[in-house]
Amino acid sequence: MGDEHHPVEKMDAAYDEPRRQRCNKPRFGIILLVTLLITAALAFLRYADLQSETITLSSVGGSSLVSPLILAYVRATCAALGAFTLGCLVFDPNGIEMRPTYLDGSALEPKTFQLRGLARLSMFTVQCWTLMTLYFIGACANSLFLVFGTAHPPRWFLTALWFAYETSLASAALVTFVVTFALIPRSVKSGNKDRIKLFFTWKTQFMHSLNIVFMVIELILNDMPCLPSHIPIGILWGLYYVLFSWAWLRYSGVVYYFFLDPTLPFRQSATFIIVLMTIFAAFFGLAVALDSISLHVRAVLCLVGIVLITHTPLHGLPKPERAQR
Repeated sequence: MGDEHHPVEKMDAAYDEPRRQRCNKPRFGIILLVTLLITAALAFLRYADLQSETITLSSVGGSSLVSPLILAYVRATCAALGAFTLGCLVFDPNGIEMRPTYLDGSALEPKTFQLRGLARLSMFTVQCWTLMTLYFIGACANSLFLVFGTAHPPRWFLTALWFAYETSLASAALVTFVVTFALIPRSVKSGNKDRIKLFFTWKTQFMHSLNIVFMVIELILNDMPCLPSHIPIGILWGLYYVLFSWAWLRYSGVVYYFFLDPTLPFRQSATFIIVLMTIFAAFFGLAVALDSISLHVRAVLCLVGIVLITHTPLHGLPKPERAQR
């Protein structure tokens, strides 16, 4: 834990290692619930009509509103900003200092640590940002293929981009929503000034606010539909991170998000996961609904939605309610 190259540093030296090994395991009930959810999602996809045979280079790389070349420029800009942000995160020598707090009933103890290097990729926000960046790179390439006619990607690649687009759109909305209405208010309530400031750095604002702007632009411009039969794919993305967070807990002794703490009593932990998956499915369903309305109404609703669910410096900086203990 004291190794300067370890991604989770400055751990409490008095922390009892045997107790940590007992406390960093998910409860059996929550393991069973997540297993059942994954099984149900896979079973649904096994028999659902995903319409993957309908995806084409034109639908992935083209647009009924702008030329493929203009769409390629837009996507290249999003991809470049995404890659630049990831590079700044990973190669930042200072990293960020974090001290997650947990709810009553948790077996975990708060600790301060420094997160830097590749460990920055362990957070859900960063993983969603990475998925979105990879999507824009692939989608930009397809737009250029359409412009120059130099290649025709295999159908599996086009289908993967389709799924990545839908998942990134719903994930961006979920990340922004949770940060605005759960994480920032919790930091304000606990009086965590450093944590509040962290939410308003440019990198954090990019990943918590610009993410939804990028995906809404993509929603308006591209010709790929969002299908209700694809909702389980997005659910599996969320459940993948739940499993990842458990593995990261075993590795580092840390859970970043209080609502993903697997050591909470089953009823509490299960409620958090079910609510998160429900919100994710609701945002996915909203994207499906937006696809069915006129462009002008869709654009207005998206703009209003962005204003409502983001929290930027333009909305005002929150002040802590009390001093941090």
